[in-house]
Amino acid sequence: MALDRSVFPSIIKAHVEMASKDHPAWNRRRSMYRCDPWEDNQSTATQVLAPDSDLRTETGALYAYVDTMIASIVPPNPQVTCRARREILKLAAMYRAALINDTFQRLNAETVLWRGATHASVYPRSIIKAVWSRKKGRPDFLVIDPRNFFFDMEASRWEDIRYAIEVTVLTEAEFYARVPSVKKRNATGRVYDANVAKKVQFGSYPAWLKDPKTGRAELNEKSRSVFKWCVIFEVYDFTVPGGRYFHYSEGATEPLFEGDLPYVFVPNPFWLVKFNDNLEDEGGLSDAEIVENPVLRRDELLSLELRHAQSTIPIPVVNEEDLDNPDQFLQQFATATGPGDVIRAKLKNGKNIDDVLGKTPTTQLPLSFASMDQKLDQEIMFRLGMPQYTRGVAGQSAIATEL
Repeated sequence: MALDRSVFPSIIKAHVEMASKDHPAWNRRRSMYRCDPWEDNQSTATQVLAPDSDLRTETGALYAYVDTMIASIVPPNPQVTCRARREILKLAAMYRAALINDTFQRLNAETVLWRGATHASVYPRSIIKAVWSRKKGRPDFLVIDPRNFFFDMEASRWEDIRYAIEVTVLTEAEFYARVPSVKKRNATGRVYDANVAKKVQFGSYPAWLKDPKTGRAELNEKSRSVFKWCVIFEVYDFTVPGGRYFHYSEGATEPLFEGDLPYVFVPNPFWLVKFNDNLEDEGGLSDAEIVENPVLRRDELLSLELRHAQSTIPIPVVNEEDLDNPDQFLQQFATATGPGDVIRAKLKNGKNIDDVLGKTPTTQLPLSFASMDQKLDQEIMFRLGMPQYTRGVAGQSAIATEL
């Protein structure tokens, strides 16, 4: 059943509301991959330590897994071989293989596959878009940030989706370049409806597309504040014969642009990559979500252990009752920094240095800390299916065949 274009504003609004709820968790898992400690207000470590404390630590387990996994599944030099089923097509198959491999080399396929696989592991899914590059005169493939892409979640298979929506953010100048004062097409081949374009509101970069927890986001925010922005939703409708293509601005009920799909022979230029099934829809399940709880708990445990280690460093204690001139002794004691320094101390009769100097008592870390750390580490490895020896740790194995 074909979709009426009047329903797309409601669909866009529903997806934006869902993204506002999902993106904070996605951003947290991306920080886990980047080994960037994430402030968790529910954790004991956050309550003990200041949010910006240098004692906060993390394990980097997610990065280790993703790095190992991608190195195993992404070939360093992707190649294909085309085999002809009939002898008459043998030469054509050789030429086709040469064309594909040449295209792989030109577009640096390894980088595209590496980035796409990383997204599919950190996020629930990865989106790869096929485009025609006029500048290069050949097809090109882009890895789309899955946070900027919506699709029909009710479809049971990717090829059955009814629509796809790509989110793009334009500056005011970029937007008005698509609303020419004279009737001629701009470089993108699109002309926005001038009457609809007048209703578009420009402002700061949309909050639901930001990552407010990282220093890089703060740097981006400074550069973004120079411009005025608007959000454009590029809608691909696959329900009508031949498909339709729309551009909507945020909150608009009428499309800025309506036309045919960009490519005749590739109606859906997007390809979905997912490594785990969430058993509900085609959205996928990220490896980061699977191990998020034990990774964060282990980070919390290590932060508390580091805080405990710092708090148990002995602090000198001076008994002033056994000194004739305590102030002079304390000044010399505080400024002595090397083995060649001398401290002059005048003790009272019958007293020695042990009566003057002491230290605060220290406590031992409970054995349960080490046990819990080992259990969490094993749980992370178990969930990811990642033997420790893949990162160069052989464990207790005695012979190579056991590994």
